[in-house]
Formats: sequence, C-alpha cells, structure tokens
Amino acid sequence: MGAQRRGETVIHTQLYLGCFLLSIWLDRIANELSI
Repeated sequence: MGAQRRGETVIHTQLYLGCFLLSIWLDRIANELSI
C-alpha cells in the first residue's frame, strides 16, 4: 500500500513538472511568434 501511494506521488510530480515545462515552452513560442 505504501509503494502504491509512493507511485501515485511520482505520477503527480511528473504531471506537475510536465505542465510546468509545457507552460515555459508555450511562453517561448509565443515570444518568438510575437517578434
């Protein structure tokens, strides 16, 4: 049960990190397109 909970935590961390990187990536594209 502890391992499953840890696995869920890892998945949530990856989701948050992915959204964070995606927002930065979209910001860079928006800046390049606006120039």
